[in-house]
Amino acid sequence: MKIFAHNWFAILYFNFKMLPLRQAIHLPFDFCHKIKFKRLSGKIIIDGNAISRGMVRIGAQGSDMFSGASTILDIAGTLFIKGKGISIGTGSLLRIERNGFVELDNSVVLGAKNIVLCEQHISIGEQTISSWNCQFMDTDTHSIINLDSGDVLPRSHPIKIGRHCWIGNNVLVNKGTKLPNDTIVASYSLCNKDYGNMIPENSIIGGIPAKKLAENKRRNNDKL
Repeated sequence: MKIFAHNWFAILYFNFKMLPLRQAIHLPFDFCHKIKFKRLSGKIIIDGNAISRGMVRIGAQGSDMFSGASTILDIAGTLFIKGKGISIGTGSLLRIERNGFVELDNSVVLGAKNIVLCEQHISIGEQTISSWNCQFMDTDTHSIINLDSGDVLPRSHPIKIGRHCWIGNNVLVNKGTKLPNDTIVASYSLCNKDYGNMIPENSIIGGIPAKKLAENKRRNNDKL
């Protein structure tokens, strides 16, 4: 990473504003390229004592393909960092509402232009990777009323993504989604249910809405 790609204002401002001094001095949050901060009234929790420089990188992933877009952080709730090697891609939006709780485990990579919008709870397991233009929303951002009964349907429900999942580009992960470990999601799919009751680990799902396409398949660790 070239030194000029780092956004040193964002690095210093965010770390020392959001973290205790004993953590901030290690500069665990690294920012690159264009960064915008909205609400920073929430809190950051870093699990464990092994805090190191740049353990969370924001704005670098995918910058070779998608240049010029600002990465936006809007944190009014809680961001829980459970490991190192976490990356949020360039042009992405991380928005955590006041009662929202987002967990990112070890080596989670969210690709360029991802949207993470949390009202309740979003958990992403270790070594899970999403490609570009993916969306994780545990809320509809509005309520739906049953006109016959007058009941108001829940507007939000937690999302839980297992370990070592691979989510292709342009995938929508909606409220209530649960993915077993080692799930592969095909590009341009819509996930909107608890797939733990529908598929085993090491499955491929895809479609609108997503359904099982294959079993006994696992992501290989080779890459471009």
